[in-house]
Amino acid sequence: MALSSKTLTAAAEFANIAALQDKRAKKDAAKLKAFKIDFVTACVFVATEYDTYLATYSTKSGLSKPNARKAWLLTAMGLNKEPTADFISDMRAIGNHPEIAARIAEEKEISGVQYFRQCVNKAKPAANVETETPEAETEANAETETAIDPAARLAKDAANFFDYGIKHGFDFATLRAMLDAAAVAAGEGNAAAATA
Repeated sequence: MALSSKTLTAAAEFANIAALQDKRAKKDAAKLKAFKIDFVTACVFVATEYDTYLATYSTKSGLSKPNARKAWLLTAMGLNKEPTADFISDMRAIGNHPEIAARIAEEKEISGVQYFRQCVNKAKPAANVETETPEAETEANAETETAIDPAARLAKDAANFFDYGIKHGFDFATLRAMLDAAAVAAGEGNAAAATA
């Protein structure tokens, strides 16, 4: 999937704002106004093409898989580097909900990618409720709170763990082993608590 020049420009504008200090929200919102819709397209690209890099990934590159993914996505968007640590992650979260993101882009003043992601995250429960029937609403909300929210939080925490570890010189295999060891320890702790 090739991105249009408008989409590439939108990604670059959002990247420029992300790289700056976040003290000029109104000015940033005015500057980004013309790029919001095309930025949603860039976010959808990130979400749908998130694992495409695997087709050409090689350990000979010297890059870890997370860094290879970022490099591939940034190159596809015409960006030299990730302006903030969570830029790609924020774009993916926005791109996973294109209808909500497009609506927010039309309705709100957007001052940056992190704020955009927050708006999408806040709008997600409301979007889920609108599609439910009134009888099923309470049941669906209860299931969502117990099943989806903890998993989403755990996935985010794991992603943050890997990002932090990679930034501090750990390789993917070591981080994976650490995570597996923590899971085993947590399982043993639960078993011990159950027998006590």
